[in-house]
Amino acid sequence: MKAFFFTSSIIRYSGTVIADSVPYHPNISELSRKTGVVRDILLRMIDLLRRADILIALRQNSAPTGYLTKPEKIYLNNTALMYALSNNDNPETGTLRETFFANQLSQQHRLTLPYEGDFMVNNKWVFEIGGKNKSQQQIRNTINAYLVKDDIITGYKNIIPLWLFGFLY
Repeated sequence: MKAFFFTSSIIRYSGTVIADSVPYHPNISELSRKTGVVRDILLRMIDLLRRADILIALRQNSAPTGYLTKPEKIYLNNTALMYALSNNDNPETGTLRETFFANQLSQQHRLTLPYEGDFMVNNKWVFEIGGKNKSQQQIRNTINAYLVKDDIITGYKNIIPLWLFGFLY
């Protein structure tokens, strides 16, 4: 029972931090200090939360995949968790968009963190996520790059509406 309470308090604390971040770039040393959990155990807990589909952890493609490797970005698994765990009533819109995209594609595809853009899918396609006014500036020199925009109805060339990814799940 003690282990369950301890784990649930870590989930609640880290979930709140992630839900309120834009997106969450984990500082494992600081998170370890704030929660009172040793670094190795904290990384193991993050890995277990990832395996339980509570978190989505992204690493660079070339990074080792063991649980002792710190993820570069962490998202909650879905937007409903963001609303449930956030301290404010309206989580950051950009994080909601990226969380939705990651949730929809992570079920059947491998997501990694590219050098340019927000997500690399299956080591081939790069996606930049944004609102309707987002430009292609961040992916202009990238091959197989797509701009995913929220608040648009139709796409054109390499611009895809965010809502279409909801059909992938």
